[in-house]
Amino acid sequence: MRAFVGVPVIENDLAGFTQARAHIIRACPDWTSEKWVPPENLHLTLKFLGDIDLRMLDRLIDELSQPITQKGFQLPLKSLEAHPSSGRAGMIWAAFMDPHGRAAALHHHVDEIAAHRGIVSERRAFRPHVTLVRARRPRRVSREVLISAAGCVQSMSVLGVTVYTSTLTSRGAQYQEMAHVPLRID
Repeated sequence: MRAFVGVPVIENDLAGFTQARAHIIRACPDWTSEKWVPPENLHLTLKFLGDIDLRMLDRLIDELSQPITQKGFQLPLKSLEAHPSSGRAGMIWAAFMDPHGRAAALHHHVDEIAAHRGIVSERRAFRPHVTLVRARRPRRVSREVLISAAGCVQSMSVLGVTVYTSTLTSRGAQYQEMAHVPLRID
């Protein structure tokens, strides 16, 4: 099964993402019918595990379920970004700053556990972001629209780590939470 480890967008933060989506659609109506990530699926990916068998996933969950000593934290928004460019955007995501390296440390923690299970480490640098939409074909979105819509999202709360499985369907990816490990709140 396909699996990944991520940080869910909590309910208190969803309104900002929903407002940013509405702002982009108002300014660029041709984005309306693109593949917007449903609010309940919004997350920051820490580690894509790929296709993994259930026994390995269970062992990985056991290791990840050990108490995480890191405290919960906020990631301030850096910007809304179109990739690969605003002229030919295949996706739009919310990119976050990691001023104290806490998200990177969480990513590294998960990556090390996965590496002990034989899952290859990502070669690209970790860039904390939440994907908002994937275009069926590249589209234009102006930088001004992205800058304006970014005002809707101030930050993202990082309060725990979740292991998900992902099933691809004709209606998009369906995620199932397999385990959740909260960060310290004191």
